[in-house]
Formats: sequence, C-alpha cells, structure tokens
Amino acid sequence: MPVPAIRYAAPLLAEQEQLWHQQAHPRRHDGRILATCQRIAKRAVLLQTLSMASGALAQQSPASLAQLSLQPSSVVWASSSTGTVTLTAPTPNPAIIQLTSDAIGRHISMPASVTVPAGGVSASFPITTDQVFVNQSGMVTATFNGARKTAALSVVVPDVVSINCTPSRLPALATTRCSVTMNGPAPLPTAIFAHSSDVTIVPVPQSIDITVPAKATGISFDVTTGLVPAQTTVTISAHAGTNTVGAFTNLEVDLTTRGRKWVLQNVVLRDGGTVTGYFNYDAATGAYLDANVTATPGANGTGNWGIKPASFPWLYPVHGGITGDPVKAGGSTPSKLVLLNSYQDPDNIERREFVYLRLMFSQPLTNAGGTVPLVIDPAAPVSPTCTVDPSCKFPPSTISFEGWDIPITTSTPPAHSYRLVIDGSVQAQ
Repeated sequence: MPVPAIRYAAPLLAEQEQLWHQQAHPRRHDGRILATCQRIAKRAVLLQTLSMASGALAQQSPASLAQLSLQPSSVVWASSSTGTVTLTAPTPNPAIIQLTSDAIGRHISMPASVTVPAGGVSASFPITTDQVFVNQSGMVTATFNGARKTAALSVVVPDVVSINCTPSRLPALATTRCSVTMNGPAPLPTAIFAHSSDVTIVPVPQSIDITVPAKATGISFDVTTGLVPAQTTVTISAHAGTNTVGAFTNLEVDLTTRGRKWVLQNVVLRDGGTVTGYFNYDAATGAYLDANVTATPGANGTGNWGIKPASFPWLYPVHGGITGDPVKAGGSTPSKLVLLNSYQDPDNIERREFVYLRLMFSQPLTNAGGTVPLVIDPAAPVSPTCTVDPSCKFPPSTISFEGWDIPITTSTPPAHSYRLVIDGSVQAQ
C-alpha cells in the first residue's frame, strides 16, 4: 500500500470494528448504525483515492540514465561493438533511450533507440562498422528524460600491434618463428610488410608471403639467420599498410655453432704490432663462416710512412661490402686464410687503401681442433714500403704477413707496405 494511504487505514478499521459491535446489539444502537456506515463509506473512498494517487505519483517518477558504455571502444572496420545503457534504478514502465552520434556516424550503423524493459535497469544494442582508410574517432550519445551520457568510439584500419620471435636469441644459420598479432580480426586478407635492419643477417619474407587471412587476428613466419662476425642485434618490424604504425622486436644473433672456432694465439708482427681475434671454419664444407681479427700498430705507434693504420678490424661477413669473402679475397683454403679490408682515405677521396691479412697454417685445419702454428719466416727479404712495383720485394706467398696497397690515382703513384708475421698460432675452442 502506498505510504500516503497508510495513515487512513487504521481509523477505517476502528470504524469497521465499531459497526460490528453496534450490529450485534441493534436495539441499543439503531440510530448510530447508519451514521457509522456513512463514515466507513467516506473513509473507504478516501483511502482508495489516496492509494491510486500514490501509485500514479510513483509511475511519474522513473529512474534516470546512469551510464553508456561501449565494448570494445576501438574496433577494426567490419567488426562490431556492443553498446549498453544503464539506469539508476529499475524502471516501472518500458524506458526508451534515444541514441545519436557525431561524425563517427558516417562510419557506423546503430539503432535510433534502445528500450529498457519494465522492471529492468539496462539494455544493449549493436554497432556495426563500415570500411575506413584512416583511423576515425567520435562519440555516441544516449538521451533519456533530459539526461545525456556519452562514450568514445574508434573505427581503425587493421594493423600489427605486436611481433614476437621464439627464440629471440639464436646462433647464425638457425631458424626462429616470428608471430604477428593484429589489433583485431582482419576484415579482408591483409598483407603484412616486414622489414629487417640487416636483411643479410635476418632476411624477412616479402609481403606477398605474409598475408593474414580474413577474420584472422595474426600469422606466423620463419626466419633463418645469416652469418655474423660477432653477436649482433637485428630489429624486425612489421606493419599492415602505409597509414599504420606497426610494431617491432629485436633478435640477438650469435656466432654459428657449425664447424670450429679458432682463436689467434700470440701472433706478433715484425714491427712490434700484434694480431688478435678469431674465425670459424667448417672443415666439413671447406668454408670460413666468419672472422673478427684486428692488427695493432707497431712499437712507434704508427704504420709505414708514419701513418697510423686503419683501426677497424677485418670482419667477415660485414654486410656493407667492407670485407670480401675469404675465398674470393685471396683463394682461402684449409691451409690459408686471407682477409681483406677496403678503406677510404679521409684526406684524399681519390685514394682507397686495401689492407689484407694472410695467415698460412702449418697443416690444414680440421674439425678435430687442436693448435696449429702459423707458417712464418722472420728473415724473409721484404720491402717495408715501396712505390714502384719493379723495385718492390714482395713477401713469399707461402708465409704469413699483412699487406697494405694504395692503387694509383690522378695525384699519387701506387704504393705497397708489408709487415711480416714473426710468431703465433691458432687454437680451436
């Protein structure tokens, strides 16, 4: 019973009880029975009127709009979102919530209204999206009884949100699997553009080979690493189009585990310089797989002609054309390693210097390992420097040495410089 009517219910019951008593003794209360009946009738009418008024008042005070939410609030075009309106309390009658949108409305479809059923507090409605070529954002608005609630909605193009490779650290000449995750189901078959910061170490597939199927949220592809002269970090990135940002990940590529790693031991040049470093050789295939070797200046701190030799090492492979293939550079064999550097003279753009290192082994290298001395001849007659080829005394091709050649230019004659190796060996690890 509504609250305003309760206060009149007790007097009505008292009047009813009095009437029953009077009717039980009609001779003593004949005159009063009629009056009591009239009072009861008036109170009953009043009670009914108040009850109806209170109910109407309750129906005229519905719940208010509390919230509008969209899930998800960002969708790839052709995907759907679900909107939900929530009231502050259950509605006594069906509540019609009006729905509108701003500029985002050009790219979405949704009903003009949604109805919360009587006794309910919420209702949901679908939002479908159309194709967009750049990301679009806007607001959806719900209105009820003068109250307005808004929620942001974005319709975006398909793009890569993450790329991960397992394993992320691996040796050269090994394979890793990389997985691309999209920001939602692909509306159409979507080409993924992959990039590598060094394609010779980590060659990634072309976009025609990486296509996310329609309705899929990702794809995986394999990458086989190339050779490196030292541990190297390579960045792989992926995106889905020109208007996208994409994602990236790093791969750590170590030296190959094939063949044997040979380390230079106590290698000394005749002018006091030293040679240090390592290389990998696979006797099974007869291939030098990598090299990282450095020579230092002599005791006076400079090389021939008083010029300090280039400080960069012989690296193979260096993916930029600095160091040539050991086989192509000088016919490397199991008994001979030849490394070549090409160096641009910063003081003379016409002059490019070639610095090479020839290491001759006393026996062929094998995968069995061990220690192999270098072939040397400290007393060999060699011209430390010379500029005219007929007068130059070149080192014998059977011993170990470093050479420095400057080809002829418009302003300088050809020049040669040599430093003999006088001690040292290589040891397998």
